[in-house]
Amino acid sequence: MYKKIIQAAFVFFGAAMLTACSADAEDRDDDIPVAHQVVQNANLSKLKDICPSELLARVKKPQLEFTENCAEVDKLCLKQCLKGKGYACFDLAHVYVTTDKNYEASQLLFKRACQLGVASGCTNAAAGLLNIEGSKDGTCLLDSFKGACELEDPWGCTMSAIMLSDKRYIDIVDRNFDAALNDLKGSCTYGLDDPACSNARELERMIKEAMEK
Repeated sequence: MYKKIIQAAFVFFGAAMLTACSADAEDRDDDIPVAHQVVQNANLSKLKDICPSELLARVKKPQLEFTENCAEVDKLCLKQCLKGKGYACFDLAHVYVTTDKNYEASQLLFKRACQLGVASGCTNAAAGLLNIEGSKDGTCLLDSFKGACELEDPWGCTMSAIMLSDKRYIDIVDRNFDAALNDLKGSCTYGLDDPACSNARELERMIKEAMEK
């Protein structure tokens, strides 16, 4: 009996120590900018060199979720993201993109959102790679956009069509107007006023003009 009491006391003491250590860790994290916490996170950092298209294989059609305003509660959004809330990852990543800061953190968060089933995360992660000067991995980018398009992300469809039709990308993908027009069919899922749709309609006009020449 005495031995069991000692074991129980040891377990309790160990749990208390772990709780204290966790609290200390959280206190220390409070002093670290959230974007730096993202980059330093072991699980998120593993996604750095993975193409978004490779994460798409594990994507299921997402259920719509809503998070707090991540620009004001970034710590809460990161905690939700790390707990598997895809839209928390996406919304926090979007904060960094719109403020033109912390590119690396935004990429990791978009990829994690993609991995958790947010198709727009895949699109945005690929778009971030596309914007890197000298990006040459056309297969990765195009497969990512096409995969997101198949998961009914309108911007994924529009971006895929842009890559297939815009002469800026003929060095990394084969130009294919017919395939581009086919992808544009999925660009207006959210209506004509959606920017993905309005850009798609203008692109469709330009492609058809080019095909007539």
